[in-house]
Amino acid sequence: MKFATKSGFCVSAALSIAAALVAVVVNPSKVDAEGRVASNCADLVEFKDPENLLGLQFKYPRSWKAQRRPDKDSLVKISGKTASGTEAEIVVSAVDAPKGLSAQQFSKILDEAFYSKLTGVKKTVFGDVLVGKSARLKGYSQTITFAANGYISGQEYLIIPGKGKIISFVLGAQPWELEPAQAVWKNCLATIDGPSTLFEPVSEREAIALQPRAAEFLRSSGLVSCPLPVVRKPAPKTSLDEKIKAVLPRKEEERFLEIPWQSDLLAARARAQELGKPLFIWIMDGNVLGAT
Repeated sequence: MKFATKSGFCVSAALSIAAALVAVVVNPSKVDAEGRVASNCADLVEFKDPENLLGLQFKYPRSWKAQRRPDKDSLVKISGKTASGTEAEIVVSAVDAPKGLSAQQFSKILDEAFYSKLTGVKKTVFGDVLVGKSARLKGYSQTITFAANGYISGQEYLIIPGKGKIISFVLGAQPWELEPAQAVWKNCLATIDGPSTLFEPVSEREAIALQPRAAEFLRSSGLVSCPLPVVRKPAPKTSLDEKIKAVLPRKEEERFLEIPWQSDLLAARARAQELGKPLFIWIMDGNVLGAT
């Protein structure tokens, strides 16, 4: 299936990327409970695409599990735990794209093919950053939260326009766990590399102009001597109220309350407070089944 842009460009595999985005909805019960955190450079492993056709490379924690070729457009899906115990997944995909297709156009195609069909979608500003081993690969980053497959999912994705390819990196976690996953995420992006047949680095002048923004993007990841996840103290446990607030609308016009269990849960909590009795919430595999 093809999706045309107003400029006449098209992307033949946009729905496949959309399917990969749906897959990056972390089910906590399916992540390796024994996952540990890389604590030094030796604990990182290098990924190379299976057939080595693209020459794409990047590094990720050795303890994370890697599923190669989870679908026809995704190169790999890696999953594991960060320093704070956060469970997360990263899916890396490569899609054929005609010359001249911009990341903004591709993002719009994804919006029309995928995000427009979801409920409770929130997005940050679509911004450009410098990533890669050379720190001269220009990418475009955005954070999105939405409801899918019975879960509230948070995603941060990066699009890098390549030569004839659109390379996408998608970090998936529950919304309140995106921030703890940033160290692993940014270290992964800081080790991206590839041949001149895949990437065209920006000029030194453009890199210098973008450097302040790139420095801000990578500030907390500890990328001074080697790319490795920063080991941080475990984050305090998130209370139920905090988790509820993380997926509730910040403005009345936002439509997260269309998700039935959220409004039911709020009503049950209000009733329990009115009666002065404890509220029991029944949860299985991350899904709220009911409240009494």
